[in-house]
Amino acid sequence: MIDVKKVSKKRIAFLGGGAYTIPSYRALLEGLGEYYDITVYFEFHYKVNSTSNLSFKIIPIVSKFRRVRELCFGMMVLKNLLFKRPNLIHTHSTFPSGLWGIVAGKILGIKVIVSLDAAEASGLPEIKFGDTLGKKRKFINKWVINQADEVIVLTEFLLNQVKNNLKIERSFHVIPRGVSTDKFKFYEKEISHPLKIINVAYLNPVKDQYTLLKCFAIISSQVDSILLHLGEDYHNGEIQQKVKQMGLENKVKFLGLIANDDLPQYYHDADILLHTSLFESQAVVVNEAMASGVLVCGTRVGLLADLADTCCVTVRPGDAEELAERVLKLINDREQVFMLRKKAYDWAVTHNLEWTIQQHKAVYESV
Repeated sequence: MIDVKKVSKKRIAFLGGGAYTIPSYRALLEGLGEYYDITVYFEFHYKVNSTSNLSFKIIPIVSKFRRVRELCFGMMVLKNLLFKRPNLIHTHSTFPSGLWGIVAGKILGIKVIVSLDAAEASGLPEIKFGDTLGKKRKFINKWVINQADEVIVLTEFLLNQVKNNLKIERSFHVIPRGVSTDKFKFYEKEISHPLKIINVAYLNPVKDQYTLLKCFAIISSQVDSILLHLGEDYHNGEIQQKVKQMGLENKVKFLGLIANDDLPQYYHDADILLHTSLFESQAVVVNEAMASGVLVCGTRVGLLADLADTCCVTVRPGDAEELAERVLKLINDREQVFMLRKKAYDWAVTHNLEWTIQQHKAVYESV
């Protein structure tokens, strides 16, 4: 028997399987899959969950050469979209997905939405991070953003980066990626002793865990504290070595990559999420922590910049001393702790996963 509901769904071609590997993005896509017939096109070889309500197209080759993968991805997209024409193309970032999405859209006369989710408009030369450090990539990103029918950005912080660094003036939709407040549940609690601090981020220069350790060293010198780090190591063991040099081995624990489904328990046990990145397009861990009743303190980037001093405590990137001072002051102010937690939770509930799904659905329908 034909599933009439499935047949009647509008078809969406989502270019950028890398988004599907991100838990919060996967939840968004599968939520949208309740309303649309979505096919996710992967720009690399990947084994997907066959129980998903989405369809998948994956490049048929495994190659260590990035250019070969990008070309294969583009050919796969053009071929499939030609024979199974979608109602809309939605791309994850600007390259290669955004570039091929715009090309396909122009050839086939299909509207294109581009989501900006990374450092498309940013550049930090001191750590060789960001697309604007390369002239070619900067040009491509600017062209893709200008050619798209609609553009979605995660935060006002990211929007300002796009406008200031790429000199683009056009309309944008600011839609942070929300989290499930059924999964990340709020717990009211007093500040514990010892103070439990977590950092949920892969080890990498852009996450600036050197500032994290400097800040924690100051805090732990004044109050009994422990720091748990959750995330993969892309820093070649340098941060662990720094911990030994600072004599913090008994206070800092590295737990490695933690499954997303296991994260709620760590938030439940934590007092503070300490997030010290040099750059973030959003930082979904901030949403997760706020939804869970964890105080968020960190650097003024991504969502922390948007919610600065309303739902979280923030300082400029790299300022470990100021951040430590503000954390120490905060934990001794019970009224301020309660107010921050409440405002943060209210924001997380208002901008939860279902809100994000409906916001994207509204953009889809508008084009």
